[in-house]
Amino acid sequence: QQFFPTASLSQARLQLQEKQGRKDDRVLFTAVGGVAILDHLLSDLARQHIPLAAIYSLPLAMESLLKRVGPQAHTLIVHEIKDDAGNIILFRQSYYQAGKLALSRLNRIGSQSAESHIQDLVDELARTRRYLVSSKLLSPREMLPIYCLLNNMYRKLFSSAVSGLSDDFRLMAGSCGEFAREIGLKGYAPEDGIGRIMAHVVARGQVPGRHYRPPRVFNEYRLMRIRQSLIAASLVAGTLGLTGGLFNLYNVSGISEHHLSLQITEASNQLALLGRDPPQFDAPPAQVEAAVRIADQVRHGAAVPDTLFRIISLSLRGFADLKIDELAWGEQIQGESISSPAVETATLDPLLNDPAMNEAAAPAPGITLRLRGVLSPFNGDLRRAIAHIESYVDRLRSLPEVMEVEVLQLPLDVTPTSSLSGEVGSGRKTESKAQFEIRLKIRMERDDTAETSA
Repeated sequence: QQFFPTASLSQARLQLQEKQGRKDDRVLFTAVGGVAILDHLLSDLARQHIPLAAIYSLPLAMESLLKRVGPQAHTLIVHEIKDDAGNIILFRQSYYQAGKLALSRLNRIGSQSAESHIQDLVDELARTRRYLVSSKLLSPREMLPIYCLLNNMYRKLFSSAVSGLSDDFRLMAGSCGEFAREIGLKGYAPEDGIGRIMAHVVARGQVPGRHYRPPRVFNEYRLMRIRQSLIAASLVAGTLGLTGGLFNLYNVSGISEHHLSLQITEASNQLALLGRDPPQFDAPPAQVEAAVRIADQVRHGAAVPDTLFRIISLSLRGFADLKIDELAWGEQIQGESISSPAVETATLDPLLNDPAMNEAAAPAPGITLRLRGVLSPFNGDLRRAIAHIESYVDRLRSLPEVMEVEVLQLPLDVTPTSSLSGEVGSGRKTESKAQFEIRLKIRMERDDTAETSA
């Protein structure tokens, strides 16, 4: 509850620290599930029938605001986030380099008075240069201009407080009202906050990307979702061994409006699993590496197979003890190793490679996936482990999108190659973990990310 003090929010956080444990040398990933956090921010979007996935565009859409007021080489934008009652519960600071989003952080509000709120924010700004990630982006001698998108009272308090940080920051004109006028938003009132400004920007198509089309808004923000949501979710879920959580959280960032509430509920249930005793957060380095490797494959793949991840998510329900360590996908995965260069995928350009955005790109009818994982925990009963994995294979075969399923390896590690070569002997040691490997082919839809808007 440190970063999300309202009871209506489900939250999960993971802090990766160096062995020395320095407080400032930390990376914080936060995954949020909860309808309340969307309602008050995006009520204007909902009234204009814009897909609610635009929540992922809020820091990114500010790039277009900066262009209209003449962006500096480096800029910081600060705005507040309110709860349903209109109380400010968080501040968000977003850092831009040459008008492009480079870093975005949420700042906790731990006090009650407006003066204390601003002091909390100023303290966080003063720490910005010392955090591991931001210290690599900011020059120690650079004076950072700040655009403050706050209501009038908070803006006056913030102006006074920031004067004490004159060596590091320079306050620029940038109230919500001023930004509203810059983008041509009429009838704006100070109490409208940042939500209405963002709704106006999205509604008019003033967002990054040349192919803006409201029905395809998910494609517009694919890179943003991968860069923020998927990396955070994969590290949180993978580090804690919640592979199913990884895929379910991925689905939250790639769905249409009428399925949003259902998917957020599902993601919230996954996040609730993270509320366990602290010792269980100590994951082996191999699990962290596996999560990072999977996220890296998704970010750099030639295509982002949304159907593939949805199918894997469905298949893992009821199989929480199956942990996926490696994934590879492509049209011509045969007998090569997953790490083979033959199955490496090309660099992702999410807009140009998306068939929905480029009609000339004809998608393949199916995609081949190879997954490798383990049964964990494993008590040494190989017979039961094999039966459990075979049940999972049957689950895969029962899904209508799955065209073919082939088991390449079961826990005894008796693959066709090892059997013929005589590598499997009677004197081999008892297996310490139940490994398995499966290859399957999944039928891909023509437009994999866009669903019918109800």
